[in-house]
Amino acid sequence: MDIGSLGIDAKLTKKLTKKQESIDKSVGKGNTKKACKQLQKYIKFVTKKQSKGKLDASQATALTASASCESVVLACP
Repeated sequence: MDIGSLGIDAKLTKKLTKKQESIDKSVGKGNTKKACKQLQKYIKFVTKKQSKGKLDASQATALTASASCESVVLACP
């Protein structure tokens, strides 16, 4: 997902991108278990940012939906 296209604050975009890159790196190394844990943390992070007003509902939904799809693809528990 292109996080930059969601109109999110630059500082938060950088944090989200860094987290996504870390997940992608784990997937690339074949470490599905670690990637699944990172995806769970990512979703919690997004939810927390939405509750603090840093993300609106549509931004948070787009981010969590993308992460959830990735969880399904990886067959995360």
